[in-house]
Amino acid sequence: MERELMKESILDNDKLEQAYIIMSRIIRDHGSKYLLVFQRLHEEKLTRKQQQNLTQIALQAAAKPLECEM
Repeated sequence: MERELMKESILDNDKLEQAYIIMSRIIRDHGSKYLLVFQRLHEEKLTRKQQQNLTQIALQAAAKPLECEM
């Protein structure tokens, strides 16, 4: 049950992007009192992008042959 709740609470990238846009509009329309929520979304976007980049670097490195494999 707890795992099901956790899966439901995790935002996929599309939902994160939508929340990011919505929060930016709320801040535009209502001021900076919601800036901490926007900051959290922004940090999550940056973290995910860094993880994607690091994964690509790891996959590129994994494709290179080891000297001992030659």
